[in-house]
Amino acid sequence: MTGGRDFAGLAAVVTGGAAGIGLATARMLVARGARVAVLDRDVSPLVGDGDLSVFAADVGDDASVVEAVRGAPELSSMLPAPSGHPRSSSAHPR
Repeated sequence: MTGGRDFAGLAAVVTGGAAGIGLATARMLVARGARVAVLDRDVSPLVGDGDLSVFAADVGDDASVVEAVRGAPELSSMLPAPSGHPRSSSAHPR
């Protein structure tokens, strides 16, 4: 790949990543070496895509995001812990 930053060893969470610009962004990040989690209300277009970790969540609904994170430890490890709060907080369960 030419002209692009290497994201090897980094993780990214892309919201709205099941289609359009979000999906293009997620695929670009994977191509450049990042581990990528996609959150979208409808992840059915991505089922079976081995390059992306996909999680159904409506980012406009806090409870939906918390539920997705609780059900996916690998997603929780990709999210930053709020300053001064351990990862074991309710928003970032382990």
